[in-house]
Amino acid sequence: MLIMLLPEQVSQKWDMIKPAIKDVVGASNGSVDMNQVLMSMLDGRMQCWLSCRKEKDQLVIEGLITTEVLEDSHGNIRSLLIYSMYGYRMDRRSSWEGAFETLVRFAKGHECERIVTYTNVRSLISLMEQLGGDASKRFVSIPI
Repeated sequence: MLIMLLPEQVSQKWDMIKPAIKDVVGASNGSVDMNQVLMSMLDGRMQCWLSCRKEKDQLVIEGLITTEVLEDSHGNIRSLLIYSMYGYRMDRRSSWEGAFETLVRFAKGHECERIVTYTNVRSLISLMEQLGGDASKRFVSIPI
């Protein structure tokens, strides 16, 4: 199950959240301002989700996903950006599929037309393709 944290919960769990985001996003972009990320979560521009499962009457955290609703001002197209995905113990495909279903409902509720993300993790690309995603386009980054 995917649970969206409230801003107060993000603040309380920031010591757990920060390294997970930094590990994923920092690997591709060396200069991420984590204070800006935190402020975006606290003011609601970004969302932080925990993927959990019940195990022996306890919730076990499997993964962490951060999202942001983006709007293309030229085409008025809203997209849900998966900013980061981090797995602690999220090794079951059903966990990823369940998380994705929740994100689809959230995106539809925010009038998004699509979900987008950047990744070079082959297993996530494969999963997204199996869920109907188009991974034929490539994000190109040229450092200057």
